[in-house]
Amino acid sequence: MHPTEIRTRCNTIDMNLSEKLKKAVRYPRRVPIEIHGLFHDVIFWGSRGINIPQADWDNLIILDACRFDLFEAQNSMDGELSAARSRGTHTGQFMERNFGGLSFPDTVYVSANPNPAQVGASFHDIVPLWESAWDEELQTVSPEAVVKATMKAAENYPDKRLIIHFLQPHYPWIGPEGRRYMEEHSYWPQTQSENVWTRLRRGDVSKHEIWAVYQENLEVTLPHVETIVEELSGKSVVTSDHGNAFGEWDVYGHPGSTYIEPLVRVPWFVADWEERKHIVSGSASQSLSSLQGSVDEEHLEALGYME
Repeated sequence: MHPTEIRTRCNTIDMNLSEKLKKAVRYPRRVPIEIHGLFHDVIFWGSRGINIPQADWDNLIILDACRFDLFEAQNSMDGELSAARSRGTHTGQFMERNFGGLSFPDTVYVSANPNPAQVGASFHDIVPLWESAWDEELQTVSPEAVVKATMKAAENYPDKRLIIHFLQPHYPWIGPEGRRYMEEHSYWPQTQSENVWTRLRRGDVSKHEIWAVYQENLEVTLPHVETIVEELSGKSVVTSDHGNAFGEWDVYGHPGSTYIEPLVRVPWFVADWEERKHIVSGSASQSLSSLQGSVDEEHLEALGYME
């Protein structure tokens, strides 16, 4: 192992230990999970779970924060569904442990989520929808915008793998009931210390209510996923970067390095397909980290990424 990598790992472990000690003090019932997460990171360092770039797909559709059981109950597309293990329990960790430090000259990344902009990964091209398609009313990027950008990318790059990263079913809620629910409960602005999950932990809102609008967020998104699957050539796979916890092991939302089943068990749905794409490698000239300056803190706050 290179000395630089050793130093990076040690620094990360130190930061994780500090963060986990703080969580253990705040949430004593989570102590076993926090200890497990720390040892998991020390031993496996992100290598446990499906290696996304090496998996067999032409088009990868990522549903952000989608639990396996939620997808299993809602999906009606034709294909084969199995459960996969994610390498991360929040988006940045998922991206870093699958793509961090690597180049993908045969892949175009279409993303609605601004959070991975801190990850050092290069692609043939990147379509940052948080820049061009942010919906001020919804406080997110709509599924319709993702479909539109995907169709354009498929036209421009017919010989490249495509990664299509939806923000849903991640908060904010964009369905009719979800939008009404947010207005009634004054959910903006949102931070990590005061968000839907901290409110659920305190009992300010009920698990049934939050599950209903979370489920609706997937329901209103799946028709757009189906459109992409039907329109794109090649082998399409639908998965998620991580799940969401609703109080299991006293965990709410999707904190990093918290390896409980609701967070790491994600769908791996292989849609029915006819012919594979002919993939041709090119240059990897577009870097995610170069887009950090385009990330608006208000957008991150709307998604619950700000402290």
